[in-house]
Amino acid sequence: MIAKTLLLADVRYSEWATRRLLEAASALTAEERIRDLGQSHRGVVATLNHYFVSERLWVDCLATHKLPPLYTLGQSAPPPYISIEELQREWPPIWRRLDAWLAGLTEGELAALIPCETLPGQFRDFPRWEILRHDVNHATLHRGQVVGMLRQLGKQPPNVDIMTYYLSV
Repeated sequence: MIAKTLLLADVRYSEWATRRLLEAASALTAEERIRDLGQSHRGVVATLNHYFVSERLWVDCLATHKLPPLYTLGQSAPPPYISIEELQREWPPIWRRLDAWLAGLTEGELAALIPCETLPGQFRDFPRWEILRHDVNHATLHRGQVVGMLRQLGKQPPNVDIMTYYLSV
């Protein structure tokens, strides 16, 4: 049960850290939220939106046990940006869904393979746990970018380090 325990801890840490960043971002002015800072998806709200949309996708994929063709990701027009306040409302149900889904799985179910077309005509099976690890890692990458953007804006970003999380729970 160590793998499941670690994955649950990762998912819960990711939620905790993202909540802290959303709170910090909510204190920004409207201009600061959308300012192009030359990183990742340019600005704070755009980067948060990107990883929100991504997390929602991966949670849906895990829950339905179905992956889209990977080569198609990012090819369609991105959905319209939603505000920090909307992210604060819309993200928690996704986190609850992911936590409940993961808590209900056995170790064997975590290893269940999800077929995927990676490139046209090329296929690979992904164990569920790999998709979950990707989701958490992707969120960590973009949280780090938002921390950097907050510093560029002259703000003190929240501490989103995993050790701080461990000390808080």
